[in-house]
Formats: sequence, C-alpha cells, structure tokens
Amino acid sequence: MPSRELSISQEFLNHDWVTYGLAELTRGGSLLDSSPETIDKLEQLTFVLYNGNDTAVDRAGQLLNVWLEQNPDAPAAMGLRLRHVLCLKKLQNNDAALQELDLLLKKDSGSASLYCLQGVLHGWNGDVKAAIKSFDKAIQLNPRWLEPKLERIEKTIVDNDPRTVIRLADDYLRAPGLSPRERLILKVNRAVASVLVNVSYFDTEGGKAQQTEILEIEIDDRYREDWLVKPIWNYVRDKPDMEVPPDVKSKLFTLLALVHEKLMPKDKPLER
Repeated sequence: MPSRELSISQEFLNHDWVTYGLAELTRGGSLLDSSPETIDKLEQLTFVLYNGNDTAVDRAGQLLNVWLEQNPDAPAAMGLRLRHVLCLKKLQNNDAALQELDLLLKKDSGSASLYCLQGVLHGWNGDVKAAIKSFDKAIQLNPRWLEPKLERIEKTIVDNDPRTVIRLADDYLRAPGLSPRERLILKVNRAVASVLVNVSYFDTEGGKAQQTEILEIEIDDRYREDWLVKPIWNYVRDKPDMEVPPDVKSKLFTLLALVHEKLMPKDKPLER
C-alpha cells in the first residue's frame, strides 16, 4: 500500500498542484535507502522535476546521483540510472550522460535501445564515427527496429558518404509496415544524399517524383515525434558553394523546413 504522503502527493500532482505534491514527496528526511517507499517517492519526485525547467532537471539529477552512489546494485538502479542519463542529456551534459550509460551497458550489453541512445549522445557530441558504431550495434541487436537505421543514415550524410545513404535508404524503404514518419525521414535523407551526389538531382524525373512523394506524406498530430533536421541543415549550410550552389541549398532548406513542420510538434518551430 502506498504511504499517506504518497497518496496525498499523487492527488496534488494529478491536479497540477506541483509544489504541493513535491512538498509531500520530500517529507520524512532524505531519500537514500532502497526501500519500496523511498523508491516510489524518488521515482515520482524526479519524474516531476524532469518535466520542469533546467534547475528542476538538475535537482532531479542530483537526487538520482546521490541515490545511485548509495545503491548501485539495487533492483531499481537500472531504471533510475537511465533516468539520470536522460536528465544529463536534457541538460546537454553529454559526456556525463555517456559515462552513466556505459555503466548501464556493462549490466545489459544486449539492449539495442541503450546502444541507440549512446549513438544519439555521441552524435550530439560531434563524434560521428562513434555514433555510427553505436547505431550499427543497435541494428545488429534488433534488426527489425527502424529507429537506429534512421539515425544511422542521417549520421552517414554528415560523415560525407551520401552514396551509402542512398543504398541504405533504398534497402530500408523496402521494409514492410513503415509508418508515415519513418517513410518521410528515409525519403528526405535519401533526397539530400542524392543532391550531394548530383546537384542537379531535383531537376531529374526521379528527383521531381521524390519531392512529390515527400510533399504528399501526411502525419497525424497523434504520431508526431521529434526528429531534428538541424544537423542536416547545418551540414548543407556549411558545404562550400562550389560543391552545392546557393540555389540548390535554398531548395534543400525549403524541403527540410517542410519536413520539420510535418514531423515536429507545432510548438517547436525550426531555429534557422
């Protein structure tokens, strides 16, 4: 049975009386032991803090770090350590997040999702080679899961290998049951790679057809999910004009902006 504090705090939180709920969760001293009641409190408290501002997320990370130092082998440690990783990622402290993630992978080296997360963190750190290696490991562990494949082809563009992107995208597009989101991400990455191989690609019949297919893909608001076009945008922007002329860059930027509008929640405009 939940404690009295947990019942009261949960009722406050259910009705968005956040500070009241947090006050109940912090009743009774420190959150250091591994009792079920303490873990319940810690899970609720850090969940609420994670969804707050940076100060709140930092506080969640501190609480989790202290508890994990005291209880590294507790049954709940795996899940709470992952939450710590996500707090650090949200604060853009990717080096620390990778260190924590390494501890998780030592305990569970068969997790495709953890390797995919590792690849994302390496990517945000600018280590494209390490990111691709992590995504390849995730793909090896779960070949039917498409997310690491989507991440892999994006990083392969940034790794200056557009021909491999075209080959991989064509392969992945043959998979049955692709969602509109997955199809859109694959097609736009293939289009970008095709332009990098041939700057006149959008003027070809294949290029025109691919642009039309991208325009026609619709994603219901319920299935929108973050996918940042900014890394590809920046990569195209930084290409010398001799390699990708300004008018071609402009066409790519228009396409990427459209894809951002299709994929991202409406309250997250593209930062150009």
